[in-house]
Amino acid sequence: MFEISIQKAWEQRFKDFGLGRMALFICFFNAFLFFIGGFYFQKFNLYILLPVPVSFAFYAYRQKIIEKGHVFILIMNAIFMNVAIGYNYYMVGELDRMAGVLNRYDEFMWKFDLWLFKAPPALLIENVFQVTKIYSTFFYDSIIVCYLLYYVLPYLGGILYYLQLPKHLKYRVGRYCSNIVIYYSINYTLYFTIPVSGPQYYIRELFTNDLPFSWVGRWLYDFIKAGQLTYIDCFPSGHVGATFLVTFWLYKINHQQRFLVTLILIGVGFATIALRYHYVLDVLVSVPLAIFSYYISGWFYPAPVDVISLRGGTHER
Repeated sequence: MFEISIQKAWEQRFKDFGLGRMALFICFFNAFLFFIGGFYFQKFNLYILLPVPVSFAFYAYRQKIIEKGHVFILIMNAIFMNVAIGYNYYMVGELDRMAGVLNRYDEFMWKFDLWLFKAPPALLIENVFQVTKIYSTFFYDSIIVCYLLYYVLPYLGGILYYLQLPKHLKYRVGRYCSNIVIYYSINYTLYFTIPVSGPQYYIRELFTNDLPFSWVGRWLYDFIKAGQLTYIDCFPSGHVGATFLVTFWLYKINHQQRFLVTLILIGVGFATIALRYHYVLDVLVSVPLAIFSYYISGWFYPAPVDVISLRGGTHER
């Protein structure tokens, strides 16, 4: 029964915006994480497999989901995206804990930064803004806000694309959603393949001064730190990669909000370095990874990308 449901969902991808394909992909990816833990670390964590029965439940109720309409299908896409982004982020951290702390590659990343800048980039940025307290506080508060906006951008990008599409082309948003899931899955694979904790932990003794936040910025910074569940989440930078990917999509479809999101991307880029979260190589690698995932999504969920011409017409590419 399930074999037929899975095959039908795979073949009729436009009806559910690729949910069937996405569910199957997540099943395989989480099974991969499960066996990595079992055979490489000799520990099995059944919680890693939780998305599998959730996906099977989707196949059982797929037709009812489709009948509820496009908006409901988009919401279900967001739920599956959240599994790929949020739940699997925690599970990758579990692999690190199961292994008894994986061997880190911070030394290599740190030496690359030194080769480029002769000093920690975060300190160089900090020194630039030491001239005036007002400007430094504004800068650091601004980039911490951009850093937080990252958490909603993957979902916001999908909503913007969905709203742009005419009713008979709504199914094309499935490629965007699939792209997000594929990107994060590749990103998380690199997390436990090349574990990196980041400058804030590896060279913490070099950061003798507190970051010049206002009380609001300090609260946001502490809030983010308290929510960190994984300590191998640096290479590559998911923040820069995902924000770049959303920006890339908005340029692909000529969306009017692309310039605003570009500013957020710049802020996120500065935040990852200035707030001592990432090394430069983390940021550099994230961009080609995002572009690579975009083209992989075209194979996984073949659908044209609808582009609105600034002159009012439409074309495809």
